Amino acid sequence: MNKNNLKLATKIASISLGTAIGIFVPGPLGSIIGNIASEVTDDFLSRSLSKNETTRVQKTSKLILEQISLRLESHNPIRSDKVLEKYLDSASEICEGVLMKCKDSFEERKIKYIANIFVNFCFNSSISPTIANKLLYEAENITYRKMIVISFFGLKLSKTVDVRFKNIMKHPYAHHENKLLNVDLDILKQDIFDLFNQGIINHSNIVAFTSDEIVPSIIELTEYGKFFYTTLGLVHIEASESEFLFTELAYSQDFGASQYSQNEKELTENYVSD
Repeated sequence: MNKNNLKLATKIASISLGTAIGIFVPGPLGSIIGNIASEVTDDFLSRSLSKNETTRVQKTSKLILEQISLRLESHNPIRSDKVLEKYLDSASEICEGVLMKCKDSFEERKIKYIANIFVNFCFNSSISPTIANKLLYEAENITYRKMIVISFFGLKLSKTVDVRFKNIMKHPYAHHENKLLNVDLDILKQDIFDLFNQGIINHSNIVAFTSDEIVPSIIELTEYGKFFYTTLGLVHIEASESEFLFTELAYSQDFGASQYSQNEKELTENYVSD
């Protein structure tokens, strides 16, 4: 699709969105949201964009418009705290920020989750412009694999927790002095430790100062982590994408015995019996 056709398609989508909001929500909110999305997207498309950047902006704009429309069709109310009317510039900046982050994201699987920041900003009164910008900053600086890690620990929020969580590491890696780690696991540990430092996950009452001191079995989402997880919609990451973590974070005989177990056999049996 060339730039002119894309621009036309976006305008048509914006008009359709305004109509949908007008049906479900009385007042000027429909035109406010529609105009924000339309004007910001028009501005982007007037810039010099590569083919890939244009495609990403198109995809992001479409996702935003579709999600807002779907929520209205489900009778989810637009936020009622007047933020969209009072802080129109802030709302436009957040929409532009979402498009900017998605335009530059070479990890295109992140796009639909970043787009959710603006969608939820339109509906969730607890998301101030300051919080939305914080979420945007975090989303930009997080890899898709870290999003998968967050979704993995988010599985613990389910009423029925996967029994395989019982088989992941119950001791800090630092307790295994003779451990042999492959590069993938070393990077994964660092990814998890980064999420600790971002305040998205933590241990209960245990501090980890290095990636070797994390204990996978007791890692949980923080309150901010839960907010990040739900706002970006990471709950919708397919469970199959995080399956590998049950294996990667499980105890391996390559780690040897823990300093706090008498021998490797005892440690292995401890994991199996729990």
